[in-house]
Amino acid sequence: MNQLSAGAHLAARLQELRGELARGEAQLAELDQRRAALRDTLLRISGAVQVLQELVEPQPAPASLFPVQPAPEMARLPAEDAASLPGAPEMPHAGAGKPHADAGKPRASAG
Repeated sequence: MNQLSAGAHLAARLQELRGELARGEAQLAELDQRRAALRDTLLRISGAVQVLQELVEPQPAPASLFPVQPAPEMARLPAEDAASLPGAPEMPHAGAGKPHADAGKPRASAG
């Protein structure tokens, strides 16, 4: 094989490869368009399914936007045990609700 025929062979192969590359890029662009169209279709179908599902299976409205429930550890403890938890409000001491021994006695006037 001489240099001229080797060069011509390489040039022909280069043309073939460029043609294959162009065809591959065109196919890829077409697939990208088909993928985008399919994604849009699936999104519309998904929205329709959600709307119909809400119509067929209505969900009960929540009682409150911010429902207040006791913390699990507070719900299962007696009141005296709950007061010992970190961050629990301070509870009055035993006997704090009883009247003092001097209650009801007249006060001595100062002066």
